[in-house]
Amino acid sequence: DGGRAWAPLGGQPAIAKDAPGPIAVNADGSVLLWSFVHWDGTKYAAHRSADNGTTWTEISSFPKGATPVADPADPTLFYAYDTDTGTLLASTDSGRSFTARATGLPSGDSQFKVVAAPGRSGDLWLSAKGNGLFRSVDGGATFSKVDSCRASYTLGFGKAADGADYPAVYQVGSTESGTAVHRSDDGARTWVRINDDRHQWGYIGDVIVGDPRIHGRVYLATNGRG
Repeated sequence: DGGRAWAPLGGQPAIAKDAPGPIAVNADGSVLLWSFVHWDGTKYAAHRSADNGTTWTEISSFPKGATPVADPADPTLFYAYDTDTGTLLASTDSGRSFTARATGLPSGDSQFKVVAAPGRSGDLWLSAKGNGLFRSVDGGATFSKVDSCRASYTLGFGKAADGADYPAVYQVGSTESGTAVHRSDDGARTWVRINDDRHQWGYIGDVIVGDPRIHGRVYLATNGRG
């Protein structure tokens, strides 16, 4: 397996002990959730640790291969998006178990992303690529499509503009000005393009995040090229 070391994790079936994969930490730092998709596409069960990673327990109700998302304000809440079925799942017991909430959302692409707005509980945004951008303000029980955005490939948040009551929203997506890097200072009602035709970087739909301390500063990750 390309030199990876494989070992049991907390008594569960053997998985790569150095396997890369997303980790979510709950709001008070007491719980870690980790998931893993092998380079060959195999999806493994997510695992939970309440002792800083010393021991891990498999979460059987977590959709395999999904990315765990922690609620920024409530330490008992985690979320996961099952891209196979278009279902948002939530945990209210600090990640021990997950149950379905909203269903019938876009499905079929493992790169759909759920992001939680900082400092708020239950404020979730779903980037569904060509299907558009969706938002939930009730912890994933329901989602509404954001009319200002035709496509959303990745989304993140940064420090709010002076006088604004909501964090700056950054995304790579399609609005009236086409597919580009955008920022919104009014909760995605309107967008301003923040790159131009001379600044393109291959595929840029992987990761975007704003600086939490400096409004207007944003970090963007491509799919490679160093």
